[in-house]
Amino acid sequence: MSVVLAILNIIFIAILFLLLAILIVLLMVLFLPVSYNVALSYIDKKLTYNIKVYWLFRLISVNMLRSDTGEETITRIAWKRFSDENSDKPKGSKEKKEEQAQIKEKPKAKAVEEMEGQKAKKDSKPQEEGKKTKKQKKRSIIDNIKEFYNSYKEFRALIDFSAIFKEVKLLLKRLFKAIKPKIFNFDLEIGLETPDVTGMTIGAAYVIKTFINTGNYEIALRGNFEKEVLNLTTHIKGGIVLWFGLWPFIRLCFSKSIKPIRKIILGKLFKRRKNKGEK
Repeated sequence: MSVVLAILNIIFIAILFLLLAILIVLLMVLFLPVSYNVALSYIDKKLTYNIKVYWLFRLISVNMLRSDTGEETITRIAWKRFSDENSDKPKGSKEKKEEQAQIKEKPKAKAVEEMEGQKAKKDSKPQEEGKKTKKQKKRSIIDNIKEFYNSYKEFRALIDFSAIFKEVKLLLKRLFKAIKPKIFNFDLEIGLETPDVTGMTIGAAYVIKTFINTGNYEIALRGNFEKEVLNLTTHIKGGIVLWFGLWPFIRLCFSKSIKPIRKIILGKLFKRRKNKGEK
């Protein structure tokens, strides 16, 4: 008897440790920020970037690079490092042979596809059952439209759209706070077809900028009235906590203004399940 109790005790402790481990992982995923650092430039029609994403005190990180030599993605998990490099160097003889073999195999694959298509056309003859299914589909579409119109009437009668609009506005504000970067440097030099169009574009951009609260962000817009050009350099740095991104949606789903919608959706879901059970 004591042996059985000891085994049950060990199983209970193991389950408890497993539940604690799952809880710790969930808390880490929800509350530890995913940090990012993005440096991007597009100058003289050449794109270069350096994107770093890291989590769990930099134990897990991904670094994506693009320069004149090529592209490279470096993934690091604790002490292990994995690199995926795509350079612009000339291909070797082995790669050329593989490409030539693929080119030769393409006509064969096309011929096989044509033969299969011809067989399928011969086998697919029009039947009366197919006509019946088409009629059923048409009827089901009309029924769906009627259901949608009836549900729209219910929504109009029960829902306060102004309250929902306020809730959605609050959600967007909270979501922006959750994902907004700490550092945002943006430098754009633009030159369009004519100086007039360039001037109008820069003027409109500055008008929009006055309405947006940029805070400590550095945003520079420069017009080039001599030549057609588009040069951009930007640096963005920040972090995203998953919980602060999910909480606004959870709050919206359980708010008073959404309660009638929630009731209607749940009622229809339960009705469908009951109908399926009866069938």
